[in-house]
Amino acid sequence: MPCASISTPQAPADTVQPKTYRVIRIKDGDSIETIGDSTKTTFVIRLAHVDCPEYKQPYSQVAKKFTNDFCYARQSPLSKRNFRPSP
Repeated sequence: MPCASISTPQAPADTVQPKTYRVIRIKDGDSIETIGDSTKTTFVIRLAHVDCPEYKQPYSQVAKKFTNDFCYARQSPLSKRNFRPSP
């Protein structure tokens, strides 16, 4: 089961071939860091349609633990959709 999906607006999601990434870090309840198997490039991914408490807000550690239990160290196929580089 994929944890996250990112995609570019130029191509429809079904025409972009997903690549496999491994989740290496949980930043918070709605952000994960992944690494590509072939390129060893890391990406921080914000999970779409997920709203979690920010760091030091009530229940932020509960949200982070939930995401950790669901995603950490798993292989996830990701495709680019609505890609926006970090500032």
